[in-house]
Amino acid sequence: MARVYDILRIVFIYKSVSIGILQSTCRPPGPDGIPHCCPFYFLTNNTCEECPPGYSYPANDINCSLPCGYPSYGARCEGRCNCSNEDCHHVYGCPVTKSVDHHTNLEKAYIRRYVIGVGLVLVAIMVIINIFNIHTYRRRNRETKETIHPVI
Repeated sequence: MARVYDILRIVFIYKSVSIGILQSTCRPPGPDGIPHCCPFYFLTNNTCEECPPGYSYPANDINCSLPCGYPSYGARCEGRCNCSNEDCHHVYGCPVTKSVDHHTNLEKAYIRRYVIGVGLVLVAIMVIINIFNIHTYRRRNRETKETIHPVI
């Protein structure tokens, strides 16, 4: 009988925790029935709603009105800016032009490495072919000399 109570207790705890996670509450509702929202969630109509991207939920705030602090940006302030404080936008991050320039530079570096790599492989193949041709030429030359002037 004690095992049944243990199993029911585990099921009750699991259900309470999973409901709390699904509703984004950090603690069960208090005596007034109002839940306590987790960070980056705010209370609206007795449910916890996620803050819009670029905003956080400071203590004692009614809604998510505090922009993410530099260098954070985006949903739950999880993004990190790689640009200056002035250029970093709390919702979008760094300006797109810098990201595009960085992406273009990476592409150019990749193409440069690819071309150099292919060039080195081709040079290596030509060296091997030349070594093989020289070896074959010398062997034929020796055979020809032996047939014309036999060694006595």
